[in-house]
Parts: sequence; C-alpha cells; structure tokens
Amino acid sequence: MSVLSLSHYWVPGMQGVPILPTVEADHVLNINRGDAIRVQHISAPSHMGTHIDAPSHTFADGKTIDEYPLERFIGNAVISSPTCSYGTTITVDDILAGGPAPSRGDMLLIHTGWGEKFGDPEYLSHPSLDESVAAWAADLELNLIGMDLLTPELPAQDRDESFAFQLHRGLLGADVLIAENLFFPRVEERQVRVVAAPVAMSGGDAGWTNFVVEW
Repeated sequence: MSVLSLSHYWVPGMQGVPILPTVEADHVLNINRGDAIRVQHISAPSHMGTHIDAPSHTFADGKTIDEYPLERFIGNAVISSPTCSYGTTITVDDILAGGPAPSRGDMLLIHTGWGEKFGDPEYLSHPSLDESVAAWAADLELNLIGMDLLTPELPAQDRDESFAFQLHRGLLGADVLIAENLFFPRVEERQVRVVAAPVAMSGGDAGWTNFVVEW
C-alpha cells in the first residue's frame, strides 16, 4: 500500500481567502527562551489551508463538522483532471472526460493543476465549477467533492451582484461535502481510497484536515 497527503503544509502568513486573516504562530513556552518544553499557539480561520466545508458554512441550520461520523471521511474516490483555465467553468462532461466516472457514494477529487500555483497571486485567478455539477453530484449522492482550488465558485474578482455562493449551497445543501485547497504531487492513480478526518471543532463550519489518499 502507498499513501500520499494532498494537503498543504501550514506556514505563518500562508495564502488564503484575501478577506480573512492568515495563519499566525507564536510560542507560549519555548526551550530557546529557557522553558523546559516548547508549546506553540496557532491562530487561523476555519477555512485556511486544506479543509473540508460543512453545511453550516452556508446554512444557518446546517450540520456542523463535528456532527459527522468518522466513517464519512473515509471512502473510495476517483481523480479527474479536466482541461481548464482561468475564466472557464468545469462541466460534468469535462469531469467525465478527465478521469473515471464516480460511482454512487464515491468522493470526487478534481485536479486542475492550480495547486502548484498556491502561494502565488495567480492562485486567486482560477477556474470554477459549473453550477450543473452540484445537481449531478447530488443525483449521484457523492460523499464529497475536493479540488486544488481556493473555492469551487467564481474567483472573487469575477463575481457580480447576483453571486450567492450557488455551488456551496447546491453541494452542501445536498450533503455533498467540499474539500478545498488540495495539492496533487502525483496523479498516476485515478482510483484511490481517502482517509481525511477533519479537526472536529465543536460547532465548526469547516475542519482542517490532512487529506490522505492510499492505493
């Protein structure tokens, strides 16, 4: 068995949603200052780095990340590499052309190549998912859709007054969880098993995760 993490390492000051604070880290106790042990204090928004969105992110009465059983974050997944670029929307046909078709209840991981731009301003100008993907995923009862993008939505600079987080609402409203900011060091394996338990923050609208795949 081989295993691989699809998560970004946390670094103070790392890139995230521009309107949110970034990761801050300091030492409460520090051996270098003469303390017997080292203890860090870390501050970050719930949607920093690689994380999984819960329905409470977009719905006032939505389930929180800690309300999901552990087995929800373990399961079979397929990896698709659709052809895309900034300004394009990824359709269901694009997804099916980029990898094996997911079976009912699978996770779907979308590799766009944007994860390699993480940390660069260009990461913020990304492709997005077509709204029809949410209805398709709901019909298939997909467990989760993950992607190497900041968000499945239109980039912030391309949104107009009609924007209302339609993809988040369509997916999370159908209980299809969303994993954002993945990174694919390799994509040779197209059918994998995911083990991606999030930090189960009580009442959390998302959970940071070390998103691991095995094959």
